[in-house]
Amino acid sequence: MFPNNHKWLLVFFAGLSLAGVRCTAPSATQRQVTVPHGIWDRSHLLQMELPLPDSNARYLVYLDIRVTKEYPYKYLSVVLKNRTPADTLWLPLLPQQAIRSGQFTDYRFALDTAGWKASGPVCFWELEHHMPNQQLTGIVQAGILMKIQKNGKRQTETF
Repeated sequence: MFPNNHKWLLVFFAGLSLAGVRCTAPSATQRQVTVPHGIWDRSHLLQMELPLPDSNARYLVYLDIRVTKEYPYKYLSVVLKNRTPADTLWLPLLPQQAIRSGQFTDYRFALDTAGWKASGPVCFWELEHHMPNQQLTGIVQAGILMKIQKNGKRQTETF
């Protein structure tokens, strides 16, 4: 029934079916900034530039923080700057929200679950700490995660 080279036909049809599959654009963008030597000086702004997959979309925005055991507080106060006026955030570092990662503890905080509207192909964020001490030990990384909001609805996610 099949010619001797039926394997080639199978490969040909498989190739055709794969050619019909389209690649989808990414649905999120993320940037992490490392704090040198785990000591964050108040005058050191952590700057993040994120290319947006869709400059017309609404995004869910999250702040990621990575700490070590040397971090002395049970909260973190930061000033977050974007195209809008700066916003001061008080972030509780609760054990039940911690994500253990070896010698580090990670936290993810939802900043905007109603949807942040993009205004171009790139988004700039600046982060500085607003803690009592000028130098803050035990913070090793901070970052922003932006996910395209689906269906224009408020979303809540657990990580």
